[in-house]
Amino acid sequence: MKVDIILPVGNKGGVENVINLVSDYFYKQGIEIRIIQLIGETRTWQTESASCFFIFQNREGLSVELFIHGLYEFYTQNSMPDIILATSWPILSYVCKQATNNKVKVISWIHNSLDQCINARRGGLEELSYADAHWAISRDIFDQYTKEFQPENIHLVFNPIEKTGYALENANNNNILLYVGRIDDVKRVDFILVILAVCKNWKLRIVGDGEKEFVASLKQLSAQINVDSRVEWVGWSSDPWQYACDATALVLASEYEGFPMVALEALSVGIPVISNHSSGTNEYIINDYNGYIYENENLVDISNYLLDLETGVREIPKPSDCRQSVEKYYLSTICENMIQILNAYV
Repeated sequence: MKVDIILPVGNKGGVENVINLVSDYFYKQGIEIRIIQLIGETRTWQTESASCFFIFQNREGLSVELFIHGLYEFYTQNSMPDIILATSWPILSYVCKQATNNKVKVISWIHNSLDQCINARRGGLEELSYADAHWAISRDIFDQYTKEFQPENIHLVFNPIEKTGYALENANNNNILLYVGRIDDVKRVDFILVILAVCKNWKLRIVGDGEKEFVASLKQLSAQINVDSRVEWVGWSSDPWQYACDATALVLASEYEGFPMVALEALSVGIPVISNHSSGTNEYIINDYNGYIYENENLVDISNYLLDLETGVREIPKPSDCRQSVEKYYLSTICENMIQILNAYV
C-alpha cells in the first residue's frame, strides 16, 4: 500500500509528532509513506521511514488554486498513491480531490475544531465533504461529523502515543507545575502564570518555545504579577520529559485542543494532568484518579484544587494509575486500527 500524508505547513508540535509516529509504524508494516508539505517554510521532518517533499518554498501569493496546481504538477511527475491522508486544514480534502482528478481516495484527518478552521479560513464542512472518509481524533469531533456525513465513513482513531522511557515511581509533592508545548496565545500560558499569582507556594516549569516577542511579553507579565522568581523557562527540547521527574502535574489552559498528545505522554510517564475543559482531555481525565478538569478560566476552581493538593486534603494521583489510564492509546493499538481502515478503502 502507498499512502501520502499531505499537510499545509510543518512545525514542532503534536500533529507533527503524531505523523512521525504513524509513518514509522506504517513503514514497519510494509506501507510506503510520502509526507507532502505544501508550504516548505519550516522543514522539521526527521523520520527515515517516509520520503518528504515540499511543493512551495513560502506562502507568499498562494491560493487554493495554486495548491491544486502545485500538487497536480507533483503527481504528473511522481506516481499517485493508493490513498491520501489530508491533515490539518479541511480545504486540503478538496485540494487533494481536484489535484488527483478524483482518482485517489482521500481520508480527512483534522486535528483542530471545525469552528477554528472556519474562523481561520482554512475550510469547513463543504470542503470536508470531498473526502471519502474521515478520521476523528476525539469523540467530540466524531459526534460532530456524524451529524454531517455518512456514519459508515467516520472512524474514531484517536492519536497514538509512544512510551517515553521515563516512569515515575512515586507522586511528587513538590508543588511544581509543568507546561510542555508550543507557546502562543491559544495555549493561554498567561492564565497559567496568573494561577501562580494566587497559588504562592507553587512553581512553574515551561518546556517549549514560541515567537520571541510573544514569549518576551509573557516574561514581562510574570514580572508584573511578581511570579517571575517561581517560573523556569527551559525552552524547546527534543526530550521534554527529562524535565518532568520532579513535577507534581502537567497543566493545560488552552482555548482549544483537539486531542493533546502532551497530556497523554505525561500520563504515560506517571504525571497527572490538570486541564481545563477546552483542552480536549475530557475523554481520559478522571478527577482525582489521573488528574483534574477545571472550568475554563475559572481561577477559583483550579486554585482550590491546587490548595487541596498542597495541604493534603486531596491526594496526588498515583503514577501507576496515570499510566494505566492511557494504555489503550499506545501506538500499536491505534495504528493497527488505522491500517484496518485504510485497507477498507484501497
